[in-house]
Formats: sequence, structure tokens, C-alpha cells
Amino acid sequence: MGRSLKEDVYCRLKEEILYGQFNPNVVLTEGEIAQKFLVSRTPARQALQKLENENMIKRNSTGCGWTIAVVRLEEIHEMLELDCALVDLMIHHTMERITEKSVLSLEKQLEQIGLLVEQREIHHAADLCRQFRISIMEEAKMPLVMKVWLSIPPLCNFNWLWNGIPLEKHLHSIADNRVLMEAIKERDALKFEKTYRRHTEEYFEWCTEVYQRFRL
Repeated sequence: MGRSLKEDVYCRLKEEILYGQFNPNVVLTEGEIAQKFLVSRTPARQALQKLENENMIKRNSTGCGWTIAVVRLEEIHEMLELDCALVDLMIHHTMERITEKSVLSLEKQLEQIGLLVEQREIHHAADLCRQFRISIMEEAKMPLVMKVWLSIPPLCNFNWLWNGIPLEKHLHSIADNRVLMEAIKERDALKFEKTYRRHTEEYFEWCTEVYQRFRL
């Protein structure tokens, strides 16, 4: 069964947002989205409302149209700090509970990430990096902490921010997964924590540079 018009517009529009087709200052309106995707205003409005509910876009204060969601730099810092704190909490349990079968599965995920990087499929590689880290934290067997951790929006949700970071820095970030994998194989929680913390601090520096560029 095919997708409804609302779902089709939603999926296509979300993809364009995630892949950086809009800058943070652009205004999205029902009429323009309807015209862009050759549909009526109703499925366009429904798609926009769904994206608003996911915090990917926000309604203008005037009530006329939506803009790409822009979070304050302080909020980015808070999200990254919370991310690190929860990872620190879970990783010690992961090191105690992870099985050799899971380690092999993680190594296969890492190989897939490497192939995507070689093909310059950086967005897909980043998606798989997130899944790689989710797989690591799932081994902690801490469902309540995991639920809170997964509620933190990944930076790739803020496409203008994620796409503003230069490619070579994304590649550098992706390479950190190899160090994380080494720490897991060595059952070295401290090495994992230090690498993850450095990785997070670098990301915040890169985000700050993007904010300065956009003068936000």
C-alpha cells in the first residue's frame, strides 16, 4: 500500500531539511510547500504540523509560516553535557555485560561505516555512527537511562548546523569510533569516557564556529 499524500510530503520535506536544502532563516508556508510538491494545502499543512511536533521546525511568532528549528548555543552545550553524563553512567555497565557476540556485531557495523565513508556517503555514515553508539549503550541493560539518552535530539536533526560543519571534521569525528571500539575490546571504560568527552567538546567547538558564521 502506497504512502498517503501527507506522509509523502512529510517524508520528502523531512529529507530535504535533513540534507540541508534550507537555511535556518527560510520561511516555510503551506502554500509554498503545496506548490513545491504539487499537492493541496491540507497534506502540506499536515506534514508541516508533524515536523513541528518533532521539533524540526517551529511556527513563527506571527503565526504565518514555519522556520527551521534553531536552538541556542547554550542549549546545544546542555544537550552535549547531558549526553556525556549519561554515557559515563552506562559505559561501565556495558563493559561488564557486553558479550563477544555483541563485540563482533559492533565490528561489523564499524566496517559498514568505513565503506560508507569511502563512498563519501557521509550522512548515511553519520546515521550508522549513531546506531553504532546506541548498540553499545544497549549492552548496559539500563532501559530507563537509555530512554532519557535517546530523547536528546541528535545534532543531525538541526540540518543547518550539521551541514555547516566542514566535511573533514565530520570524517575526523567518525574516525573516533575506531578508538571507541578499541576501548570496548579492551574493556577500558576510562579510555572510552575520555575519547567520548574529547569528541563531544570538539563538536561543541565546531557548532560554535557555525553559529558565528550564521551570526545567530
